[in-house]
Order: sequence, then structure tokens, then C-alpha cells
Amino acid sequence: MARNRNMADEITGFHCGPFGIRVQQPFKIHTHFLDLAVITWPEYKLMLCHLQVILKQSCFTMFLFISIKDDLVESGDLMYYQSPYRAVKSKSKIIKVAGKGKVSAEPDIAEIRLGVSIENVASAKAQEDAAKAVANIIEAFAKAGIPENEVKTVDYSIHPQYDYVEGRQVFKNYRIEHMLLIKTNEINRAGALVDLAIKNGANVVSSVTFETSKYEMFYRKALSLAVLDALRKAETIAETFNTQLSKVPISVAEITGSDISPYQTKTIAMYEAATSLHPGKLEIIGHIQAEFTYASL
Repeated sequence: MARNRNMADEITGFHCGPFGIRVQQPFKIHTHFLDLAVITWPEYKLMLCHLQVILKQSCFTMFLFISIKDDLVESGDLMYYQSPYRAVKSKSKIIKVAGKGKVSAEPDIAEIRLGVSIENVASAKAQEDAAKAVANIIEAFAKAGIPENEVKTVDYSIHPQYDYVEGRQVFKNYRIEHMLLIKTNEINRAGALVDLAIKNGANVVSSVTFETSKYEMFYRKALSLAVLDALRKAETIAETFNTQLSKVPISVAEITGSDISPYQTKTIAMYEAATSLHPGKLEIIGHIQAEFTYASL
């Protein structure tokens, strides 16, 4: 079979292939897990330098056993040469960096969590009072143009309350909590809706948050910026050490977690003053970790 011959082929008859080293006739060569290369003395001096170069440049350890033609083997005209070269497993040159991307977005959704907390020694009476207060709140929202499907119960609980007298637990009353979630696109009305609920019986405002309906789109942009941030960091490190960076990462991992910072407030509310809320802008953040390879110049 025809093949290209390199300089080593021309001088020694060697060919370095992907699975070992072959020698043309009159020599036959096989790869074995042995440390010795068995060759004749006359050929040793001629072949040594080329054999060393081939072994040294090989990407994996090659153990050679060279069997000479039968007449040479039988003559005992042999010498044993211990190869001084061992393949050293090279460690990958990798730069690991973290990237962060941040995008600002205008909110277009307001979520309000509020409700009632009623205490009474009779659980039935506490439940009745809480139900009336919640019904009044929902009715007030409906009159204000908030459809019923934008208001839902998110928490309902009944807890007995106790006092401790001289180390003894003494029953005090029952506490009923009924919390509602109001979700609306009219974010500028969030403060007015809180005031409306309080006027109609709400005495707990848990939180007011602002979000965006285009979150996925903004988050993907933040991830792209995080990748670019990681690349810039890797380039800075590579330049500092005077090395050449491969700009295509060998691995990229998204870091999930808290990636949105909305306006938020929490308060126990019983007041008459008008509530003023300022949505501001959302910060949507993406985090990644990346690994880049580099080479010495």
C-alpha cells in the first residue's frame, strides 16, 4: 500500500503511525508493553537519534520490541537498549472564570400581597369576621375595575394563641389570617389599590413587587452579556501571563439563583395616608462559569 514517507522513513525505514512505529524490511517491529528496544549493534548508532526523536514527539508512551530477521536473532548479535524517554501526561492549560451580565427593564406587572388578620376567642367568630373583611376587599376591587380573576387567595391559616403565666401555657384566642394576591398590569395604580384594600378591612400588607412580562427575553440578553464578561476576564488573565487564549470556551455552565431585583416592601399597615409606590427599573442578572484553554507563546 502506498504511503507518504518522511525523513525518518528515508534514513531508517521507520514510520510513525497512530498506533505504533513500523519498520520496513529487513526489520519487523511490533508494539508491546515492554520497556526494551532490541536492536543489532550496527544498526543501533544509525537508528538511535531518529528513534529518540520519534519516541520523544509521540503523544503517548510507545514500548517497542524489535525482532530482527531470524538469522540475526539466532546469531545472538544483539544488544539491549533501555529507552530513556517516558511519555509524561500533560495537564490541560485551562483558565476558569465567572461572568456576570446585567440588563435593566421597565416593569409592566404589579403583584400585591395583602389581607386580614383577625383574633377572637371563638374560632367561628374569627372566621366570620375574616370572611366579611375579605369579601369587602374583593368587592371594592371589582368596583375599581380589577377583575375577579386577578385576585386570588394565596394563604389561609388558623392558629391558637397562648400566653404563659407562671410557666404555664394558657389559651388566649384564635388568629385567622387570609392573604390575597392581586396581579395587575396597571402598575401605576398599585399604591391606590393598597389604600383601597385598607379602607375596606385589610390590615396586613405583606409585599408589593414589580415584574416584567418579557422576563425570558431580558434574561437571555443578560446571559449573553455574562458570556462576554467571562471572555474579557479570560483574555485579561491570558494577556497578563503572555499566553495565547482560545476564545471558544471548552465548557460553559449557567448559574441559577436569585436573578431579578424588583422593588419590594413589607409592612403591617393601619394608616390613612395615601400610599406612593415608585416601581423604578428592574435589574435582571445572569451568571455563568466558563473554562478556556490557552497556550504559551
